[in-house]
Amino acid sequence: MKKTKCLADWIYGKFKTDAYIEGSSSRGKHFSVKNDLIEYVGGMSALSEQVEELVNLGLIRCEYGGYMNKSISRIYFHPSNMGALCRFLNVPDPRAEFNADRENRIAMLNRYRNATECEWLRRYYKSLLDQVQEKKLNAETADENVFRVLNSLTELKEDVWIRTFSAKVLNGSKVFERGRYAAKVCKILRTHSEGLAKKYGDDLDDDQILELYHLHRYTQTMSWKGPLEVNLNGNQNAIPPLPTGNIVNTQTLNLMKVCSIGTAKRIITIENKANYEEMPYEPDTLYIFTHGFPSRKEMHILQEITKTVPDIQVYHWGDMDYGGI
Repeated sequence: MKKTKCLADWIYGKFKTDAYIEGSSSRGKHFSVKNDLIEYVGGMSALSEQVEELVNLGLIRCEYGGYMNKSISRIYFHPSNMGALCRFLNVPDPRAEFNADRENRIAMLNRYRNATECEWLRRYYKSLLDQVQEKKLNAETADENVFRVLNSLTELKEDVWIRTFSAKVLNGSKVFERGRYAAKVCKILRTHSEGLAKKYGDDLDDDQILELYHLHRYTQTMSWKGPLEVNLNGNQNAIPPLPTGNIVNTQTLNLMKVCSIGTAKRIITIENKANYEEMPYEPDTLYIFTHGFPSRKEMHILQEITKTVPDIQVYHWGDMDYGGI
């Protein structure tokens, strides 16, 4: 028998509900035989044949009425027969699929929770486990890559490029960016990492949050204008001060050691790029562009600078927000 537009399909559609899938309903239902059902299966004759088949298989019961009590008046189906009905239709049982998905998510969340020592992350996994135990399956517990990133990110001790991280953790250098995992992970970090939320609130963008966890999208740079003298691989004053300012990349920052600030009598750190660029070169002033939130490497250099002349005057020009302050 063709299993399309048949009584079994119709019953399946009536019972494929959230209540059945989640197991919150175990009551059977009576369905009155009306014109819409008769038309659905292709007429009364087709309905009679299909009712007889399903009754013989033990899937339904029916009640008769009308002339000589021979007309089918009501059909009764119990959800305990849903598995057999699905096998009859050769379709998956939605409740079995739901339960399998739920058990897989529980196992996955326990696996990642047990694999991390980060306390706030363990609490986050526990909150997700509670949701799944309560049969709430949503997108937040569906993507295992999010958990791979979270566990790996909270274990990073040294700076790493996003594409290097993505290749190692997600088995593809562009998966992190294409899957928009920065937004997904940073949303979790903002909400559940107490230290991050308490210290910065919502003032950090995604890239700045990732940088706090040693993950970098682009090469870091540091810009200054003034008589800063640095040692580079043992070479004294390896980067002569330029009248228009100096800028170095991450690799250079890793090798730099501050020697002195020469003739500078004051240090002015500037948050805004345009304001920094407008500052003229002055031999008695060291201007440093901080772009809001300096990276760890820049912070190390800034600390070295202040250590060379502890009592030097230091000024800051920035907005009245976390980035500026």
